[in-house]
Amino acid sequence: MTLALLLALNGPARAVSDGHGAVVHTGEAVQADIMATYGLLQRLHPNVDRHVEQGALEKLRDALASTIADSNTADAAFMVLSRLIGAVCDEHTQIVTHDIAAAGLPTGWPWFKELLLIRDGRLYLEQGAAKPEVLAINGVKGTMIATEIAGRLPYDGCLRGGTAVLTDSLPVSGPIFNTMVDLPDGETHYDVLLAGEAGPSMRRIAAVQPHALHHFRNAFFAEQTRTRRDVLRSNGFVRRTLEHGARVATIDHWHASRRDIAYVDIRGFVDLETAHSGIEDVMRGIITERPRAVILDLTNNPGGAMHTAQFLMAFLLPRAHRLYSTASVRDVSRDVPANFIFANHAARRHRELRIEMFEDVDPEQGMRTVTVKRRSFGKPDYKGKIYVLVSPQSRSAAIKVAATLKRLRQATIVGSVSASSTVSTCGAASGAFVLQHTGFALAIPELCFHSSENKIAEDGSLVPDVPIDAFDVELAALNSRILKAAIDHFDEHIGR
Repeated sequence: MTLALLLALNGPARAVSDGHGAVVHTGEAVQADIMATYGLLQRLHPNVDRHVEQGALEKLRDALASTIADSNTADAAFMVLSRLIGAVCDEHTQIVTHDIAAAGLPTGWPWFKELLLIRDGRLYLEQGAAKPEVLAINGVKGTMIATEIAGRLPYDGCLRGGTAVLTDSLPVSGPIFNTMVDLPDGETHYDVLLAGEAGPSMRRIAAVQPHALHHFRNAFFAEQTRTRRDVLRSNGFVRRTLEHGARVATIDHWHASRRDIAYVDIRGFVDLETAHSGIEDVMRGIITERPRAVILDLTNNPGGAMHTAQFLMAFLLPRAHRLYSTASVRDVSRDVPANFIFANHAARRHRELRIEMFEDVDPEQGMRTVTVKRRSFGKPDYKGKIYVLVSPQSRSAAIKVAATLKRLRQATIVGSVSASSTVSTCGAASGAFVLQHTGFALAIPELCFHSSENKIAEDGSLVPDVPIDAFDVELAALNSRILKAAIDHFDEHIGR
């Protein structure tokens, strides 16, 4: 079923044109969808109160509803709704602007050529190795912009005082950012006020036009890859060939014979047979060769399918283990409403299986929770030293893998992270609810996981054993700096 058909079933959205083809929503329409979004979150989200104080979401709902103008652009309406769901601090809770099967999060990075960072509620701009504070953009305070963006970051756990590198994984597109900084229509430059030792200075920075975004993304990631390979080759690593051809998309394997270290780069726990084949190839080879250490690189790993992460962990942990201790779901007996659209056929099937899993569990206060037992995957486990590399781009299942390896295998964690929680995460939503008035689609995960066993820090965050500050290095070279720190740690503590 298409988004257009869903909207037809639910009646027309209360929106009009501004005379130039742009959609304008009435204040009543936006307020109605704020209330609908809040109601869906409270009724269906297993982790709705996990990261926020009780009652805080309701207060935010009322505050947002009270600020709605009589007439609102689609971008302004999206900003309000994304701020409400951002307070849940769950990366799988999303507002999308189109059919969830065809779209996903709106992207627009980089908004201008230099990268932006947030730390402790302040906004910074990367200029080579320097990162001066942004005092204002187009007259809007940098702290206000940082608050607006941080409130929408899709992390498993709120950012609070942490560091975030703003890239294309954010639900803040170029047009949304332009709305935040009051960029006039047709304007192609930002007036950026920067702090400096000699006092504030103004820079006029060009926006990256949509047709050039691909070029800047590719240039950044190409530099990341180049610096990482330079570190590997200069330290005697040689690239291994995988039998199943999975290396290019998901996994990369190198080995340094003199130090006897295996390096495995996994860029996502994708739900593909080739990913399992690649992991099987690499890990069985490592277990056979028994290197002194394995460096597991998750610096570019945003997470993915939990069962793929479990498949990897089966080769690194004792036979009986678990990544999480409980799984929770709300209101599983509900019928699929007319305004719900599945992401795809597989998502529909997964939802059906999840519902069956909870049918015999007694509900308590609207929540159904089952205990996850430790299980054996029947894989031989590697018993040598493990390093896990993480960065602000490591999220979701990648953080859970790092935390579990630290707890059960005393793995050394190297790098830096943003806000991802070690104790709680949710699975991807099977689809989205189309909101009646604005037409946006709200994705809410059906199933969330929790593991108090993985609580390393009091706030549930992952604390690296060898921290590498993202502010101390050019961001394109951050991951290679983290890799070099792991090699240096091996040399110092284990020896050549």
